[in-house]
Amino acid sequence: MSTVRLQAALACQHILDSGSSLDQAIDTAKKRVESDDIGQLQAIVYGVIRHHISLEALLNPLLKKPLRSKDRDVHFLLLSAIYQLVAMRAPDHAVVNECVSATKQLKKNWARALVNGCLREFLRAGATRQENWIDSVQEHPDWLKVKLSAEWSDKAYLIMAENIEPAELTLRVNRNKSDRTGYLKLLEENGLPATLHPFAPDAIVLNEAVPVERLPGFSDGLASVQDAAAQMAGILLNPQVDDHVLDACSAPGGKTGHLLEITNGNIDLVSVDISEKRINRIRENLARLNMECELITDDLSTAPNWWDGRLFDRILLDAPCSSTGVIRRHPDVLRHRIAQDIPQLNKTQLAILAQLWRLLKPGGLMLYATCSILSEENDVVIDTFVETHKDAIPMPLPHPQALQTRHGYQTLPSRGISDGFYICGLLKS
Repeated sequence: MSTVRLQAALACQHILDSGSSLDQAIDTAKKRVESDDIGQLQAIVYGVIRHHISLEALLNPLLKKPLRSKDRDVHFLLLSAIYQLVAMRAPDHAVVNECVSATKQLKKNWARALVNGCLREFLRAGATRQENWIDSVQEHPDWLKVKLSAEWSDKAYLIMAENIEPAELTLRVNRNKSDRTGYLKLLEENGLPATLHPFAPDAIVLNEAVPVERLPGFSDGLASVQDAAAQMAGILLNPQVDDHVLDACSAPGGKTGHLLEITNGNIDLVSVDISEKRINRIRENLARLNMECELITDDLSTAPNWWDGRLFDRILLDAPCSSTGVIRRHPDVLRHRIAQDIPQLNKTQLAILAQLWRLLKPGGLMLYATCSILSEENDVVIDTFVETHKDAIPMPLPHPQALQTRHGYQTLPSRGISDGFYICGLLKS
C-alpha cells in the first residue's frame, strides 16, 4: 500500500490538473491506502481542494521558481503537507519525513532536498506565517464572486465564508423504524452526541462527522445521510396515500427513500435518472431501507419512451444545476464550474421541465428544486417556464426557514442548518 500523504497529493493533482471530480479521485485513492487511513486521506484532499488558493499563497514564497509541469506531483505533495501543518496540526516530523520519503515512491530522488528544505523553511517561519492564512473570497472564481455580490449583496461575504467550511453531517431518521428522539438517544448511547434539527422534522445533526459504519442501525435503514434542505423537498411535496408520484433526476436516491418513508411505501412511485450507474445507487439505498419502487434509466430532457400515459399526481424534479449551494460538500465546484456552464444548464432545466409538465395531471403539483443559489437557475427559469406554460401557477409552500424569493424559497449554506437549496411549487391548472 502507498502512503496516505502521497495518495492524497496525487488525488488533488487529478482534480486540479486533470479535471477529475473529487469523488472519483478519492475513490481511486482509497484503493491504494490502508482502510484505517481513508479518513485522513479524505480530510487532506477535501482541505487542499477547499483552500487551494490560500495554500498556494503559502507555498509560492518557498519555491525559487515554479516546478515543471511533469513535476506537478511534487508541487501537490508540498501543498498537501502544508495543509496538514496549518489545518490538521499533524506532527511536524511525521509530515516532513513521510513527504520526503514519498519522493522516492515518485522516483524523483532529486526532489528530496527540495521537499525537505521547503517544509523546514515553512516550519521555521512559525505561527506568524500561519495566522489568518485562509482567504475565503479569493477561493472563489471571479465569475462566481460577481454573481454572489450582485444577487446577495451584504450576504455574499457570509456565503463565501460558509462555502469553505466543512459541512455538518445531517441524518434523516426513518420515521417507519424510529423517531428523532429515540434515535438521538441511541446516538448518544453510542458516543455520538447530536442535536435535533431546528426545522426539518426528520433531521438530526451530529456534533462531529463520522463514517456511516459507526451510525447505529445504519445498515438496517434506521437513518440515512441527507441534508436538511433536501429533506424538506419530500415534506413540501406532501404525497398522499395512493398518489402516482415521479421522482425525477433522483440519484443517489435520498429523496426517493424519503418519499417512501413519509408515506410508508403507500404511493405508486417511479424514480428516474440518466444512467444505469446512478440508478444502481438508488437501488442500493432502497435495499438498505427495505423499500422498492419502479426504477427507470432515461434522459428526461427528451420525450419519455417509458411513459405509459398515466398522469402523475405529483412530480419532484431535482434539476441538474451548478451545485453552487453545496460547495461545502463539493469544493471541487469552485475549481471546475465556469460561468459558461450556466446557460447550458438553463437549457437542460427548461427542457426537463417542459417534458415532465406533460406528464402531470391537471390539479397536480410539481416541485422544482436545485442545489443552486443563483437566480438564473431558479426564479429566472420559473419566469421563462410560466411565460410559455400558462397552466403553470407558482404555488406558495409552507417552508419554515427559507428566504422567500419571487416564485419560491431559498436556503443559503449555513453551518449546522443546511445547504443552499431552492424550491418552487408549480400547480397545474
